Amino acid sequence: MNNGYIKNIGVSINAMIAVDDYIYMSDRYSGGLFRFNIKTSKLDYCGDLSEDVDVQKAVLYYKILKYRDELYFIPFNAHSIGIYNIKTGKISHIKLWPDIGETKCKFVSASIIDEKLYMLGYEVAFLIVFDLKKNQFCCVDGVNIKLQELLNNTPKWNVYAQTYVDGHIYAVIIDKNFLIDINVRKGDCSIIEIKGAQTGFGAIAKKENMLFLCPYGRDRFVKYDIKNSTFNFYENKCEVSDWEYVTSIVLKNVFYALPCLANSAIFIDTENDEIGEVKGFNYFADKRYPITEAISYGSFLFCNRQDLNEIITYNVDDGRTSVIKLVVEKYPISLIDKSMRMENKYFSLSDYVDYVQAIEFKNEVNKLV
Repeated sequence: MNNGYIKNIGVSINAMIAVDDYIYMSDRYSGGLFRFNIKTSKLDYCGDLSEDVDVQKAVLYYKILKYRDELYFIPFNAHSIGIYNIKTGKISHIKLWPDIGETKCKFVSASIIDEKLYMLGYEVAFLIVFDLKKNQFCCVDGVNIKLQELLNNTPKWNVYAQTYVDGHIYAVIIDKNFLIDINVRKGDCSIIEIKGAQTGFGAIAKKENMLFLCPYGRDRFVKYDIKNSTFNFYENKCEVSDWEYVTSIVLKNVFYALPCLANSAIFIDTENDEIGEVKGFNYFADKRYPITEAISYGSFLFCNRQDLNEIITYNVDDGRTSVIKLVVEKYPISLIDKSMRMENKYFSLSDYVDYVQAIEFKNEVNKLV
């Protein structure tokens, strides 16, 4: 322990984004911000995003988006949008207004369209829009009223994913067999029923005017052609014992559905409509440590593993997988204190020690408690 830091500590991440040759990521438990150099494999501490000192929960932020030179951290258990300026290193926050209620503050996905940040509620049918150019929230009461009307039989929903194509936000719900279509330029929204689907959907990804949907349950994968308003279904013939997918991505004309609680990763070749199993991912499938985020860099997929200080890499060219251990050389003691206060059901001191790489840290922790 030296000057307020402890050396060689493992970091369990929740959200991440690739910018140039770096991956920026937020700590699942403390709200710390870290930067991973892809070329040198060095992990550095950038700052503390946990502005909400009254929030005693893990997973402050669930998603990261980039706008110009700034990263925007989408709140899940935080009460504000976190902002990190890549050039200056400055961290700031945009407070969500208090009268929207705590349940409407939870988001797991977001989109930037026409210099506006759109966040669709995770548990409640509620859209929040922030004008990035004017630095102010926008009124979208018309859209929210229409959403409530369309979804009056869905008092509680779980929106795990959204994407955007040509001014439209498309979102999926884990227990409903339809797409939500929000036309942000016209301020209108509608529901697109997916006839033939037996379950809801946990993930969505796009390739031009095609949307690919992952089933949240034992069902088929779906492709939706936006221009022609048609659906294609893909039978999953792989031996999968669990079917909950909440992470997907398209890279080099291939759609990848990555395992949350499933025991394999699936691919769909978007050019010849072939579906199959991604070899090499079975080894990493573990219900205790699901994959909850995937990003691309060149020919590589980088996938986080919840509650483990590691990232899985997958080379789409040669099919090789590897593991990167996330160990930061200097970890602030102040973050350890915040980590241990984040909801006991998620976190304990023993959990922290378990995922730390350096043995000497255990001795340091004993001195602190």
